[in-house]
Amino acid sequence: MKIFNYSNVNGEFINDDDARESPREPGQPLIPAYATPDAPPSVAAGYVAAFLDGAGQVVSDYRAGAWCAVRDERGDYFRTVDAQPEYLGDIGISPADRGLTALVPPENAKWTGKKWSIDKDRVKAQNNASLRAQIAVIEQTEQPAAQRKFALEGDNSAMRDVQTKIDALAAQIQE
Repeated sequence: MKIFNYSNVNGEFINDDDARESPREPGQPLIPAYATPDAPPSVAAGYVAAFLDGAGQVVSDYRAGAWCAVRDERGDYFRTVDAQPEYLGDIGISPADRGLTALVPPENAKWTGKKWSIDKDRVKAQNNASLRAQIAVIEQTEQPAAQRKFALEGDNSAMRDVQTKIDALAAQIQE
């Protein structure tokens, strides 16, 4: 007799097998937990056959459940909260239920509810941080040399050049 094994996690059909005969009752097949003598149905693309009870739960005893078609949208998606990739590995769950989308996000993306857009605040913050970092490098590397030159030689042209660079960068910072 053929038996059909299903997952103890989600009820998904795994494989078919031959039932062993009971040593105590010759001619009677042994049907183990998470197996059924009922063949799984053919299901449409995008679905899998799963053995579940009426509440959608996996049952170990085949007499308490039946085969049903469960939506299968497993795959790679992107989280709408932070645009990071995530694998959806469960059956019967839609990507939207988990806050996922198949749409590939652009750099500095922000989810609008239906599509990705560029997060202008994030872009501005990144640009400002980069400009401030450049100013800090100038203040730490070029400014001390210009101050020494002024102190030793009385020449403030290097100080003016450094301040011009800092002012040019500071002017690009967006508030």
